[in-house]
Amino acid sequence: MEETALFPLVLRVPAWAEGFEATVDGKVYSPSGRNRLLKIKREWSPGDTVQVKIPLDIRIVPDGDKDTKSVVFVRGPQVLATSAEIEANGGIPASGWWGDTVYSCTVKQNGVEKAFQLVNFADAGQNKQPYAVVHEGIEEKSEKETSEDSQKEEHKK
Repeated sequence: MEETALFPLVLRVPAWAEGFEATVDGKVYSPSGRNRLLKIKREWSPGDTVQVKIPLDIRIVPDGDKDTKSVVFVRGPQVLATSAEIEANGGIPASGWWGDTVYSCTVKQNGVEKAFQLVNFADAGQNKQPYAVVHEGIEEKSEKETSEDSQKEEHKK
């Protein structure tokens, strides 16, 4: 863009992205209501930038089976899983593991507080180790549990 122009920039807001924001020149734009499209109509100049904030908190989502109360852990669009290999090693194994991130989420399972070590579903089950995506007995997270303190990331070094 070489000169200023008036036009709308339309961003699609994922349904799971509660708290989505876009910022241009210090002005914050947020979707209204259930609208999944965020339109920013303004006069754009060369060098203008849009900063997008998409929260990636770990959420508990029902698995969709009406006969059970099973849930899955998701982070943004990613489905997360527990992996026996991660549990046994207390984190990412030293070698032979191709993923590089483990998320920790503490919730109550059957009334007992438990820290889940979670990986992207695509990384789970490596080396033919057991893994689980669907979990039973998980209670909804409280406001305290949804804070940054209960969700940590570990990266392979």
